[in-house]
Amino acid sequence: MTEPTDQAASPPDLRPHFHAASDANLARREERLLAHNRDVAQLARMTERLVHWAAVIESSDDAIFGKTLDGIITSWNYGAERLYGYAPEEIVGRSVAVLFPSDRPDEFDRIMTRLRRGERIDHYETVRVRKDGSSVDVSVTISPIRDPGGALIGVASIGRDITERKRLEQRRLAFAVAASHELKTPLTVQRIAVQALRRAVERGNMAALPRLLDRIEDGLSRQARLVDGLLEASRLERGALVARPTRFALDDLVRDTADQLRGLSHHDFLVAAPAPVEVVADRDQVGQVLVNLLANAVKYSPAADRVEIAVAADGWATVAVRDYGVGLAPVDQERVFEPFVRVEGEATAALSGMGLGLYLASQLAALQGGRLRVESAAGKGATFTLDLPLPPDAGQGRHSPAAPPRA
Repeated sequence: MTEPTDQAASPPDLRPHFHAASDANLARREERLLAHNRDVAQLARMTERLVHWAAVIESSDDAIFGKTLDGIITSWNYGAERLYGYAPEEIVGRSVAVLFPSDRPDEFDRIMTRLRRGERIDHYETVRVRKDGSSVDVSVTISPIRDPGGALIGVASIGRDITERKRLEQRRLAFAVAASHELKTPLTVQRIAVQALRRAVERGNMAALPRLLDRIEDGLSRQARLVDGLLEASRLERGALVARPTRFALDDLVRDTADQLRGLSHHDFLVAAPAPVEVVADRDQVGQVLVNLLANAVKYSPAADRVEIAVAADGWATVAVRDYGVGLAPVDQERVFEPFVRVEGEATAALSGMGLGLYLASQLAALQGGRLRVESAAGKGATFTLDLPLPPDAGQGRHSPAAPPRA
C-alpha cells in the first residue's frame, strides 16, 4: 500500500505563457492602432491639400476645367464661368466642342487625338467661343490626368484670356507699319530736294535755292512732328506719361493757342469765351490737346475759311472746336479716337497723317480726368468737344457731375 505523499501533484504553471501571449496581442494592437493613426493623419493631410488646391483652382482667374477622354466636361471653375459665360450647371456634362469656333472643325479632333496619346499641350494660342457667341483669344495648356497606376483617365485644361495682349500686338504692328510708311515719305521728299539742290548749285541756279531749302526744312519739320507723335504714343502705351496739374485760365490758353496757329493756314480762328473759366490740369498737356483739335479742324476743312472755338462752364469746363469740313460718318465717329485710324474717302484721300492726333488728344484728356467727344455728319463738318472737370470752388452749380455729358 502506497503511502500518501505530503504534497499533492499540482497542474503546470501556465502564467508565464499567458503573459507572453497577452503582450504579443497588445503589441500587435498597438501597431495596428499606430498604422491606423498614420493613415488617418495622411488622409487628413491629403484632404487638407485637396481642399487647399480646390480653393486655389476655384479662385483662379484662369479658366480651369476637367474633361473625359471623349471631351465631356466634368468640372468647371469660376474662372471658366467668367471667361466663357457658362455656369457649371449649364456646361458640365456637355462636350468641350461647344467652345470651338465653327470655322475650326478639325481642331477638336486633333487636340483630343494628341491627348489620348498622353501628350501635353503647352500655351497653345487659339480662339474660343463664349456662351453669347462672341469670340475670345485664349492661350490654353492641356494636360493628361492619370490614376495611381499610370492609366490615362481624363484631361485638365487651363485657359487664359489673351485678348488684351493680342490687341497690343496688333497695335504695335500697326504702329511699326504706320511709322515706316509715314517716315519714308518725308525722307523721299527730302532726298529728291537735296538732289535738285545739288543740280541747282552745279548749274549756278541760285534762284532755286530758297525754294529747295524750304522744301527740305518742311520735310524735316514733318519728320520731327511724326517722331514726337510716335514717342508720345509710346509713352502713353507704357503708362509713362503723367499729368502735373496746376490751376490756370482755360479761356486764356485757348486764345493763346489760337494766336500761335493763326497765320499758318488761311483759316481764321474765332474764339467765343464770354466768361473766365479756370481748371486744375496739366497746362502743357491741355495745350497739346487744343493744338491737335485745331490742326485737325484745319486739315479736314481745306475749303472752309474759319474754325469756331467756344469756351464755357456748365458742370464741366468745355472747349468746343467746330469746323466746316468733310465731317464724319457714324461708323467713323465710333473709331476716330483709336490709334492709327484715319477717315477714308475721296475728300480725305490726299490728306497725310498717321491717325495719332485724336488718339493722343483723347488720352491726354483722360489723364486730366476729362474726355473728348464728337458730333458730326458726313459732309457737314464736325464739332470736337474737350470736357475738363471744374475745380470744387468754381462756383455754385458748377461742381463736376459723375460723368461728362454724352455726345
